[in-house]
Amino acid sequence: MCAVRSPLLHLTLFGRPVLRADGVEILGPGKPIFLLAYLACQPRWRAGRGRLIDLLWGDVPPARGRQTLRQTILQLRRRVAADLVLADGDDLMLAPAVR
Repeated sequence: MCAVRSPLLHLTLFGRPVLRADGVEILGPGKPIFLLAYLACQPRWRAGRGRLIDLLWGDVPPARGRQTLRQTILQLRRRVAADLVLADGDDLMLAPAVR
């Protein structure tokens, strides 16, 4: 049997925000990293979708904000990890793998 090791994810919020996997930058500045940063700063690493949409896409109609949030989460799941951002009802939360 082979063990598969998941990469250690490290989110840096001071200075230039970046997400690294095993020391290699995989995500730099932009709304996806700001979504992760906001979740990382919240109690229990979670926030409501409505709050995230207001913060990140408050300048667009609500339906477009919801669509853009979904696309951002999908982008994070494809580029970083399928379980990076988890859903619990209306809340989104950062996976425990991010430290």
